[in-house]
Amino acid sequence: MPQGSAGHTIDHHEIRRWAERRGAEPGRRVAPEGHSSIGFRIGEEGSDLEPLGWDEFLALFDELGLAMLYRETDAQGALSTAHEFVER
Repeated sequence: MPQGSAGHTIDHHEIRRWAERRGAEPGRRVAPEGHSSIGFRIGEEGSDLEPLGWDEFLALFDELGLAMLYRETDAQGALSTAHEFVER
């Protein structure tokens, strides 16, 4: 991930706040073998994700045992969209 202010969280309010500031919408990808993964639709990024409501997205986030790593800003201080979901 590029340099800038960063964080990690499992807090639902913090995740939603981060996403909404960037116009990100929650989504899910279902693999052929039935496994789900989650992500955000931000512009063209994540266009292969099925849109989800926040309640369903956050329930799946907990069910999958994930944490979110994210950048608040990039090296120049601009709002960053860099994020990643990892196992807790």
